[in-house]
Amino acid sequence: MTEPITLTVNGLDYPVVVDMGRNLLSVLRTEIGLTGTKEGCDDSECGACMVLLDDQPVNSCSYLALQAQGKSVTTIEGVMPADGLHAIQRSLLEEGGVQCGFCTPGIIMSTRALLDGNPSPSEEEIRIGLSGNLCRCTGYAKILAAVLFVSTVAVYFVEPAPISAMGHFFQVETPVGSWLIIASFLGLLPTGIDVSLQASEWGKAKKVGMGRLRSTMEEQGLANSFDAFNARKSDLSI
Repeated sequence: MTEPITLTVNGLDYPVVVDMGRNLLSVLRTEIGLTGTKEGCDDSECGACMVLLDDQPVNSCSYLALQAQGKSVTTIEGVMPADGLHAIQRSLLEEGGVQCGFCTPGIIMSTRALLDGNPSPSEEEIRIGLSGNLCRCTGYAKILAAVLFVSTVAVYFVEPAPISAMGHFFQVETPVGSWLIIASFLGLLPTGIDVSLQASEWGKAKKVGMGRLRSTMEEQGLANSFDAFNARKSDLSI
């Protein structure tokens, strides 16, 4: 038996006719044509199909499309700004948290839900927040590092704006390290050093740029938080 419904996805209304037993994942991919959300296990185990339903993470493979009527659905396509990458996406790329990429959309959706609700999670809270997402490639350390970094930026530099408002924060096209992105946005790099540096120059820039970054944060009463951030990254062996 089919039923005409209207789904609100990424702020747009989509009138569709669906079988009453269809899951949200298949309707998003087939009827609406948003294929960024992936089908992995089809059993709510892997998290590749994660979407946000009224800003809460949901495994769309196990959620009926009919149940989503009247709710706001956000997919990975709704996270990206029109002219670049979202902060979470850029951070995953910079920290090496992406390999084959199949699980990445679900991880990004879980991360956004986590950080919108808790902009400064502990490592344990990050692990719990991403516990519904499986990755067979990265070993998770780099994913944790990416979430740690983007949450640090959210707290120190754009608070109280939620992570969903950070879509345009990372607009750097060269593969520079996270420290260099922070320092460059704060205007703390020494004269003549910019984000287009080649790898051989990064060491010199890192030593000077990070020192100046810490000094500035110390003036703002954030030195302890900055040191804790670096210590947490060391704990993850990154």
